Amino acid sequence: MSENGRVIDLGMTTQLESTLRREIALSWRRSTLSGLSPEHTLDAVGVEDVDRHSRLLDAASPVLDRIARDLDGTGYCVLLADRDARLIDMRFGQPRIESLMAHDGAQRGRRFSEDNTGTNAIATVFEIRKPLAVRGDEHFVEALKKFTCYGVPIVNPITGRLDGVLDLTALTELDSPLLGAFVNQAAIEMQNQLLERSRASEHELLRSFHTVANRRVGHAVVGVSPGVFLENPYAETLLDQVDRAALRSLAEDARHDTTLRMTLSSGPVVDVNLVRVSRGAVMALSVAPGGLRAEGPRIASRRSRETERPSGAPLVVVRGEAGTGKTHTAQTLHPAAVLLRCDELAECSTQDWLAKAVSGSSGDAPLIIDDVHLLPPMLAHRLADMLDDRVAPTVLTHIIGPPDPDRASLLSRATHTIDLPSLRARPDRIAPLAREILAAIDPARRISESALAELTRRSWPGNVSQLALVLRTASDAAPFGEIGIDQLGTATPGAAAVMLSPLERAERDTITSVLTAHGHNKRRTAGELHISRTTLYKRMRELGIPG
Repeated sequence: MSENGRVIDLGMTTQLESTLRREIALSWRRSTLSGLSPEHTLDAVGVEDVDRHSRLLDAASPVLDRIARDLDGTGYCVLLADRDARLIDMRFGQPRIESLMAHDGAQRGRRFSEDNTGTNAIATVFEIRKPLAVRGDEHFVEALKKFTCYGVPIVNPITGRLDGVLDLTALTELDSPLLGAFVNQAAIEMQNQLLERSRASEHELLRSFHTVANRRVGHAVVGVSPGVFLENPYAETLLDQVDRAALRSLAEDARHDTTLRMTLSSGPVVDVNLVRVSRGAVMALSVAPGGLRAEGPRIASRRSRETERPSGAPLVVVRGEAGTGKTHTAQTLHPAAVLLRCDELAECSTQDWLAKAVSGSSGDAPLIIDDVHLLPPMLAHRLADMLDDRVAPTVLTHIIGPPDPDRASLLSRATHTIDLPSLRARPDRIAPLAREILAAIDPARRISESALAELTRRSWPGNVSQLALVLRTASDAAPFGEIGIDQLGTATPGAAAVMLSPLERAERDTITSVLTAHGHNKRRTAGELHISRTTLYKRMRELGIPG
């Protein structure tokens, strides 16, 4: 493109900033500065080899399989890109949409970045690291303007880094405001799959990293294993990419625990205390005596921020819908933890509950604070201040959904977040989970395959808790013999009585999930789904959602 052409395009982009959404206008500007023109075709972008056995694809495949069933026969398609923005999997609801997408450049191994494909829901989400819808004319490249796409980043729950982008695309006439929530829920499921499938060595590395970071308050701490690099906030400000590469090399070469000395790119000489952990290492860095050779602005900035930062004790938030097993998960993380239940506020005075909280938060044992979404705003702020001084791990459980602003200060202290999927999002887990629950009720009881198939067909708005209640009721009703369909009772409360298509079932599940997260508050639910309350009520009636 000529220099004059680029100036003209930049002028057009500047003009459009008044009519386009800010995220889109900025993306158009980046695309133009890359030398891209709207007439660009994706066929000009090369195709690379992709890893068909990557951890992301392994974790995402069950979710993609379910989405493919939901989209079967529709004009939608779902695309998965890896951490390099390359397409690694594609699923199509109809041959027509597959043909259109292939014609316009969707091909496995093709890299979707803004400098070669312009503004779209893969490239731009990859750039801004947050969910985004790109509708019709908002696409920079002319060939893509016939589509509407919704993109969501997939963040690795172990490392906190971007692992990929999930995209849902359709022709613009099939756009629906609920598609964003649908693809966002699918991305959460993929992140949960990544967490479940992460190797035991990574869990060991994470535990050791938090232990060392807790003991070495005021030190830079990193954890390294193949494909993983963890660092506390102190290390983030102290190290650059050259330092991180050097530490990776140290972790790979070390065969036993050791202490050695190295010079960082910014000048300081540091002692590195390295402890071997399974397939990696945890390292604590401290400035060597006389090793601070330069008091540059980078170090001063780091020190000023460190004085404002909380102590750094591990704080995990476990989120999920009602009945997904948040408390059980928290107790699995720390079996000996003190359990503080927020629902006890209904049975005792605030002063008595706060006294118990002070006692629990001041001890050295791990602490679980259950259902923090039930805390009154002032109490949430008081509790947040208490947790700043804790040296032992803390786990908070919270209903999934956008955090209430009144509890944002408390939840923002999290060093790690675990999102538990709803039971309806994991139908493959219902049968084995039913067997586990039944074995806990009565090890001698059995359940028929037809009954298991019936349980799998139900929607379970109450998740694991509701499944357990159904099985306990069935066991009590027929204390002997095999449990069959007749013992399971009527259809699950809340299930739609109307016949729905797979996509409508997915839409119903999305609305139900968001309703549950907001305690069936219709105004907040409509706000998160970006639809009017009138539209929400209409879709609830059409999809058979009670309330």
